[in-house]
Amino acid sequence: MYLKYYRKKTLEFNKKIELRDKENKFYVFADKPQKFFLKGNFYYYNSDKLKSVFFNNNPEQQLRKLLKKYNLNNFINNVEGEYWGVKIDYKNKTLKIFSDKLKQLELYYFWNKDVFLASEDPKKIIDEVGILGYEKNSLISSILLYVPKGHTIFKGIYRLKYNEMVAMTQDKILIDNLIDKNTEISNYSEDNLVQYNKNFKDAVLSRASKNFNLVLISGGWDSTLILSILRKYLGKNKVKGIIMRIILSDGRCFNTFEVEKAKKIGKSLGVKTDVIEVDYRKKDVSEKFKEAKEELFLKNLFPLVTLANWSAVIGYIIQKYGKEVVVFDGEGADSLQNYGFSQYISLLHDDDNFREYADKMKNYLFGPTFFKKIKNNNFLGDTVYRIFLNFNKDKKFVNVENLNNGKKLYYYLMSFIFSDIRIPFRKVDCQRYVKNTAFKNFEGWLKREYFQKVIDNIQEKDLYYSFSCLYTLFHLQSPQIRVFQSGLENMRFPFIDSSLFRFLYKMPESFGRGLNFNSVKFPEKKLARNVFSNDLLKIVESGPHSYLSEIEDINFYDECLLKGSVYKYMRDKIDYEKVKNIFDNKSFNGIESLIKRFKMGELKNISGTEARLLMLLTLLGNNSLK
Repeated sequence: MYLKYYRKKTLEFNKKIELRDKENKFYVFADKPQKFFLKGNFYYYNSDKLKSVFFNNNPEQQLRKLLKKYNLNNFINNVEGEYWGVKIDYKNKTLKIFSDKLKQLELYYFWNKDVFLASEDPKKIIDEVGILGYEKNSLISSILLYVPKGHTIFKGIYRLKYNEMVAMTQDKILIDNLIDKNTEISNYSEDNLVQYNKNFKDAVLSRASKNFNLVLISGGWDSTLILSILRKYLGKNKVKGIIMRIILSDGRCFNTFEVEKAKKIGKSLGVKTDVIEVDYRKKDVSEKFKEAKEELFLKNLFPLVTLANWSAVIGYIIQKYGKEVVVFDGEGADSLQNYGFSQYISLLHDDDNFREYADKMKNYLFGPTFFKKIKNNNFLGDTVYRIFLNFNKDKKFVNVENLNNGKKLYYYLMSFIFSDIRIPFRKVDCQRYVKNTAFKNFEGWLKREYFQKVIDNIQEKDLYYSFSCLYTLFHLQSPQIRVFQSGLENMRFPFIDSSLFRFLYKMPESFGRGLNFNSVKFPEKKLARNVFSNDLLKIVESGPHSYLSEIEDINFYDECLLKGSVYKYMRDKIDYEKVKNIFDNKSFNGIESLIKRFKMGELKNISGTEARLLMLLTLLGNNSLK
């Protein structure tokens, strides 16, 4: 769907609007003097009785009733899906652009003095206005992590953020924000787990196809729970698992145990499991990269390892099952339950139980108990914090003792979002590739665009709400989510669900986020233990999982970037002359040297920052867009 709104004051209102869709896949609802246009996938809505009602295969009649029943804010809050829409009010001569609650369907927009443009496809906007330059702060953010929701690397082209809508009158463009209510942390008991169980089951089944479903499995809790629910309610013939078998440059399989574990899980549930071989050395990885590079560039996705995995999985699925098959993925489970602190890497130890508790210790540092100590300026005496400082004596931390509250909170949020070890007040910089002045400008932009509102409003009682909102803007922009959305028409992420989102930002520290003995991902694991058979539970709890390497000392960036088939293509195409006006010497360090070392084969043990930067430099210098 593509919207074009002419801002010329002398035009009649109805002549200002052009709305088209080449495939005519949008719904139109006219209720004078208003008209609604909706496009996307609709899963369920919340009824007056707080029950989830699933949409039919053809949801038009249900949507019509909901649009009559709810104002636009309540429609977005109650209708779960991946969609965007336009509301036109001919009487008041206003137009609003909106999308689903968690902004799972990307909506890009642009405006100047003459026109406003919006589409889920950024190419349609660029085809009309061209590339007007590059947003330097977005480039820096993409090197550190990802381009945050709300922005792109293209100057003047934006994406809707969480809770945002764009409103237009005759001569004004305004960004409206929905206000969430009841965001305070609650005193949950185990009775609340019944609500979580219902929410998650609805999140899975409302997204499922009645005909057939694939689940990307890893042998872990998240994908196994999705597979189990689909198997239980749809039957063994309506679901199948898929797992990657990753081959290293020396011919060894990286994840032999994980693959065998996934097969055992499938056998225990009575469902078949497909194994897809991913070998970065094969020529088709490079060929897929060439095919996908323009879309990756357009959508600001710079994850080479994820791309290599994606190309193999997507190619296999499309060839065997077709592009429209429903595919489930467990991404987002760690993000919104424990803010990523559930990966067994906070403190290393031979005992996995200790590793899990160390994750809870780090999660505690971004919880209300520790946050209160920060406000009272006595956090340096906290035993847990001192343990992590002791294990990271070689790392730099910001001295915030004498800073005002606003600056202190800024550095707290920076360490939560961007720091490598994610310990409060860990110093974040990118001095090797970004000059100090440019990084200071980046910090000012980041604070203004993303952190200031949180700094002004954050409190102990709604701390997790603030963190969850930040996660939608940063970590849920992960390539592991957005790359797969780009390749298939019906990707499903049931852990990224607005009802679960609300449950989790109100979930207390005692539910696996603090120092008591409830496990990480506490509500999910409680549900899983009720759903899994004893035999299945033993399989899931055995051996390493996707965050614990079966083979030590493997650098996947080296495997994919230096030893894979894509290296020759990138080596030949990457060129400092093509990007030097974007990565100029006033703002950036060492870019020319990095490219030279990469082309000469002198770069070893590549970091995540370097891998993202090399990918970005290659795509910037080799795209057909103008």
